Amino acid sequence: MVVRIQAKNLEEGINKLGDMIMVRIASNAKRNINEVEMPWGDSQFEDSKGRGKKRLPRKDSLISYSGDLAGSVHVSGHEIRVSMPYAEEIEYGSPPKDVEFDKIYTWVGRKLGIKDKVKTKPQTRFATNIVNAIAREGIPAHPYLRPAIASVLNNLESELKRGEKL
Repeated sequence: MVVRIQAKNLEEGINKLGDMIMVRIASNAKRNINEVEMPWGDSQFEDSKGRGKKRLPRKDSLISYSGDLAGSVHVSGHEIRVSMPYAEEIEYGSPPKDVEFDKIYTWVGRKLGIKDKVKTKPQTRFATNIVNAIAREGIPAHPYLRPAIASVLNNLESELKRGEKL
C-alpha cells in the first residue's frame, strides 16, 4: 500500500492540529489558574459600617486567585500569551522582595469584597501580613502553564495511541 499526502494538505493539517493543541493548553492553563491557591490569611472582621462578619482566611488557609490572570490567557496563532504583569511570578515564583503596600491593599479589598474607600484595620493587617511574607519568603511558584502543556501532550499521545479522532 502506498499513501501519498500533498505537502499543502499536510501543512494545513499540521497547522490545524497546532491550533487545536494551543487552544487546549490555554483552556487547561485557565482551569489550573482557577485551582491555584495562595497561602495567606487572618481571621474574621466586620466591614467598616459594622455590617455582618466576613471571613478572612487564617494564616494556614488558602485564598484563590481572581479571574484577572485566567482572563489574560490568549491564543494567537501558535502562541499563548499571558498578559498580566505578575503571570511569570505565579508560574515560577520569586525570591523575597519588596512590594508596594497600596497594590496589595487594593488586591486584599477586591478579594474580600470591600468597596468602602475607608481603610479598615483588618484589610490593613491582612495586606501588611502579605507584604511582610513576600519580603521575607518571596512568592512560592504555582505553575499553571507548564502543567497544562504536559497534560495536553500526554492526552494527545494517548489519543494517538488509541487511534482516536482528534
